[in-house]
Amino acid sequence: MSATVRQFRAAVLSGNVRVIKEILKDVHNVSQGQIERLLPLIIDRTSAESTKEALMTAICIGSRPLVEFILSLFMEYSAEERNGCRKSKSFPAHITPLMLACICSNFSIVQCLLLRKHYVRLPHRPDCCCDECSRRAHCMANSVILLDTYRAISSAPFLWLACTDPLLAAFNLAVDLQVCEEMEKEYEVAYRDLRHNVMTFAVKIVEQCWTTEEIHVLLSRKIGSPLADCELPFPRIHLALNARMKPFLSSLGVQAALEEYWRGMWKDSGKFKCQNLSRQFRHFLCYPILALLHAISAGFCIKTFKYPLARQVNMIFSLVHLYISRLASYLLFLTILIIIRCFGRTGERSSERSLVNSNLHLILESYVYLYVYGLAVMHYIEFASKGLMVFYSVWWRWFDLILIWLFSGSFFCLIMTTATIAQDGLEQLHRRHWVYYDFSIIYDVYFGAASVMALWRILYYFQLKRCLGSTLVRKIYEYANIGITFRNLYWSFYGYLSPWDYKLIVGNAGPNQEPVEHPLTNYAGEITIATFHVVVILTLLNLMISMLVQSADRALENKDMEWKFTRCLIYAEYFDWFTAIPPPFNLIYNTTCILHRACSNEFKFIYPVSLHSL
Repeated sequence: MSATVRQFRAAVLSGNVRVIKEILKDVHNVSQGQIERLLPLIIDRTSAESTKEALMTAICIGSRPLVEFILSLFMEYSAEERNGCRKSKSFPAHITPLMLACICSNFSIVQCLLLRKHYVRLPHRPDCCCDECSRRAHCMANSVILLDTYRAISSAPFLWLACTDPLLAAFNLAVDLQVCEEMEKEYEVAYRDLRHNVMTFAVKIVEQCWTTEEIHVLLSRKIGSPLADCELPFPRIHLALNARMKPFLSSLGVQAALEEYWRGMWKDSGKFKCQNLSRQFRHFLCYPILALLHAISAGFCIKTFKYPLARQVNMIFSLVHLYISRLASYLLFLTILIIIRCFGRTGERSSERSLVNSNLHLILESYVYLYVYGLAVMHYIEFASKGLMVFYSVWWRWFDLILIWLFSGSFFCLIMTTATIAQDGLEQLHRRHWVYYDFSIIYDVYFGAASVMALWRILYYFQLKRCLGSTLVRKIYEYANIGITFRNLYWSFYGYLSPWDYKLIVGNAGPNQEPVEHPLTNYAGEITIATFHVVVILTLLNLMISMLVQSADRALENKDMEWKFTRCLIYAEYFDWFTAIPPPFNLIYNTTCILHRACSNEFKFIYPVSLHSL
């Protein structure tokens, strides 16, 4: 305690108003009116309430010396120093000195209070189901307390000075604020602003890095990351993706670090055309052979498929080739689908009930279902490692889920059709004699819908192109290029596309030669066309809303941020070990890797702690 502080304390205890005024006048940025406001609160020593209100007033003034003077008066009330004012008309009872200093964003006062062991009790999220939260009533007062607490811990002084890892604290806080924004509808705008401030704070942290090495050190910290992400490069990137920290991920430093890892040894891409063509030829056209060799050898052959580990100090392999190989694999998958549909049961073969009529057809069908099964395995592993909410936060995972479901249904119908034909022996039968719930008809519905979904899924691979990204803002006149869509939609408004236009008559049968319909086929056609119109209407509606609500500057800014965030999501998918080989060769790779780890001395299987403790 300095001499001035001791003199101030002695003057207060003795009631010497003149000395108190002289000391307060020497304090910087304290006006005469503020001194007159503080003086009766300081002199009143009947209880700690007046001193606490004086401390809160000094914090609002923003003078650290003044705060230190008043803190010296709490020697007799040491337990009351960290509490709020219970009987004040100016300050709520739940606001503590540290909370007020954080809300006022005063670094020096926050530091002073933290050195005196002040703290903020961390709040429970609105979705918390603990006993304390279950007993607490959901009322306006508790909502205000929760909001003020988050205002305090979301401030820059608290994150910088009270947290040992400010970036990790910002990520966790952004997730909590997003939950509060969704559940506390009365204060949705306030929580959205707080979350924006936290994301801006995270951007300021990465902007303090001057070199690439500093950014790598910042992004490579493993504290706070799940065990599955600690083996990958840049665990903090995965935390930022889970927290949807779009400004942080779209910052220049983070984008540069990700781009460096993405290109790897292909950093000279674009300088030598022959070299670029040879690389793309190798991983686009020769990928089946290379992927098969890498899968059979459990990753020991064709090292360019080796997934990047965080423990690899000098990672020289590129991730671009993984993207190219997966694109080539998907294009081959689509090509086989088109071949199957083009040479399907049409014309003279329309009366065939059998779905597989040649060895070539059997091979193509087998490849399709093996690809889907490999996609399902990759889908499940990533779902198990990321969790439900995080995994399904992007649109292409929903596409994969629907695609897997449709192909699973078609595979079941294929098996049942084969079993039915083996039982009744009717391989040739005119369609007018088929029952509408025949497995062969249901197979066509499932397989046709799955083929349409597979064609839409290719948009995933175009998102890395800036001019083709899904978040690109287009001008209005460019929609004139899809005139056929508007013509179809226009005439549908006038009833020219009535439900009976979709009826499918396959012939006449029975004693009275009545028309034979297949309702499932009709319903499938109606649902497909209805979905088409709904998508078009919703797209136009969203376009109109974005035009009316958002300004041009904000739209352009969000366009850039959204595209960079989507690119980060795609880049991060190729960091995992199970994405090294595209389907269906990943089935072989996963099997050989499991066998290698089970038989090798480099790895040791350990039961989870919770199961081991039981």
